[in-house]
Amino acid sequence: MKNTLALIALSGLIIVAFIIGANFTTPLSCGAACDKQIFTVSPAEFSKQLSEESVTIIDVRRPDEYVAGHIEGSVNADISSVDEFNQFLDTLDKNNKYLVYCRSGNRSAQAAQLMEEKGFLNITNLSGGILAWQTANLPLVH
Repeated sequence: MKNTLALIALSGLIIVAFIIGANFTTPLSCGAACDKQIFTVSPAEFSKQLSEESVTIIDVRRPDEYVAGHIEGSVNADISSVDEFNQFLDTLDKNNKYLVYCRSGNRSAQAAQLMEEKGFLNITNLSGGILAWQTANLPLVH
């Protein structure tokens, strides 16, 4: 009986300590900064997300690369011209979902970072870029 009471008392103390500790470790609200998200996903996952509503697909390669083959439904916004790319971004709704890609993933990662800095909240980057897309035997349009 003594052991049972001690166990109940100890359990109660653990629960109280957990509740008190949770109140001290709960993060303060950080506003919109907490909501920003950049995801880097595989070609298969990127492909799945293409059909979602209100998604914009952005190819950040040069126009000549885009014309040679791109993901259907994508728009070309060349990040190598930073001023023009920023002007393009200024026309977009920061709350929508954006899928970005380039040749190998480097330029699109830079674009995603720039978009995040400008306040975009939902950005998905294609891991490995169009090269990984092609390796996965996913379709391109010309």
